This record gives sequence, C-alpha cells and structure tokens, in this order.
Amino acid sequence: MASAKQQALDLISSLPDDCTVEDIHYHLYVRETILHRIATSDERSFIPQDQVERMVKEWRQSNGKNAP
Repeated sequence: MASAKQQALDLISSLPDDCTVEDIHYHLYVRETILHRIATSDERSFIPQDQVERMVKEWRQSNGKNAP
C-alpha cells in the first residue's frame, strides 16, 4: 500500500491544473471520510438500512414523541 504522502500526491495529480487549495482540501477530506466510513462498516459498527427504515417509520408514526 502506498504511503499517505504518495496517496495525497496521486490525488492532487489527478485534479485539474487550475484547482484551488480549497479544491485540494475538499478532495482530501472526502477521500478520508469515505475510507473511514468503509473501515467503520467493515467493523460492523453500523445499523443496517432496513433497521433504520423501521426506526424512522416508527418515529414518524409516534409524531416524534419517542425521539432521543
């Protein structure tokens, strides 16, 4: 696996020449956020979609009275 520095350089190299520092920061942030979420989901520390949908449905039916 490439080092963090090399991964950042690769990402920056893929951006257009006229990108701003804010563009670079944004793309690095999005990449890290996605990688973090993938790692978190691999650890099984997430709520399955169907369970979330049931929770939202129950909450909406209760008019929000059971909200945390």
